[in-house]
Amino acid sequence: MRVTPEDIIPVAEYQNIKRDVYYPMRRAIKKIRQIEIGPFASITFENYDLVWVQIQGMLVLLDCVCLLLHITLLTLIIFDLLLHALMFLIRNFIHMY
Repeated sequence: MRVTPEDIIPVAEYQNIKRDVYYPMRRAIKKIRQIEIGPFASITFENYDLVWVQIQGMLVLLDCVCLLLHITLLTLIIFDLLLHALMFLIRNFIHMY
C-alpha cells in the first residue's frame, strides 16, 4: 500500500496530535519491525505507517523552513527600507549644509 496525497493530514493537525498518537505508534511499530544485526547496526523493515509518519515529519520541517524563509525575507525588506531611509536622511543633511 502506498502513501497518497489523500492520506496526508494538514501540518497543524498533525502537530496537535503527533506526541500523543503518532510518536507512540511509530515507536511500537518500529520495535517489532527492527532487527539488531550487531552492537552498532540494525535493519528496519518499513511499512505504510512508518513511511506515513516520516512523510508527515518532513512536511512539518518543510513548513518550518518556509516560515524561516519568510521571516528572513521580511527582515531583508525591512533592512532595505531602513537603509534607503538612512540614505535619504544623509542626502538631505548634506544638501542642508
